[in-house]
Amino acid sequence: MWSGCTLLNGAGVGNLLWGSNLQAVYTVPTVISLSAEYAPRLQGLSFDNPHAHFHLDILPESALYRNYGVLKLYTIEDKLWELPVLEQGVNFTDGASNNIIFANDASLIIGTELQGTGRFPDSISGVRIPTLHRYVEALILLALRNESNAFSTCAWVSELVYVVHLVKLDRLGHPAFRQFCDRVLKGGAGFTTMIQQAQEALGPRIRNDTHENDVQGIRAT
Repeated sequence: MWSGCTLLNGAGVGNLLWGSNLQAVYTVPTVISLSAEYAPRLQGLSFDNPHAHFHLDILPESALYRNYGVLKLYTIEDKLWELPVLEQGVNFTDGASNNIIFANDASLIIGTELQGTGRFPDSISGVRIPTLHRYVEALILLALRNESNAFSTCAWVSELVYVVHLVKLDRLGHPAFRQFCDRVLKGGAGFTTMIQQAQEALGPRIRNDTHENDVQGIRAT
């Protein structure tokens, strides 16, 4: 899963691990065997269209594996626009209490047999990830891009469900983030109301999904 990071680092292209591989680092049990997947996807149809993707040709030609062996690349501006990573270089981190750490940071735990992989071994260096609280904030902002009944909204909240119980709510940078996570954890709150109230509170921080608009335009032609 780290080979893509290594290639990008070697080319001087700053990058962060994303998607199911990132969730595995936070011990979420995910199926990522032999996969270089860098973005969330559902049943082979990505709700999260990449700006570019590459087939790695490392897996057998089988229907079971047809969606694996793919490296998907996204821009920081489209997924993690609040992180201070632009022009910082491929080795920039600012610690577990801030924004970005390496995937072998000592603050991470090693997953059990029933969990995701957890912290990378010390022998694997150069793979960077958003800290858990920044990752949770990013998922919420992504969920708020569209109306509550949009497929992408439900999909991003589904991604959040896997990690929301792991984050320390007091590390989230806005009361609306904490309230959103609290509602997801406790359940019972109306989904539409939860989305609308968070959109009102975080409106200036939500960025329009212009890339999705481009993709839909291409599909329509």
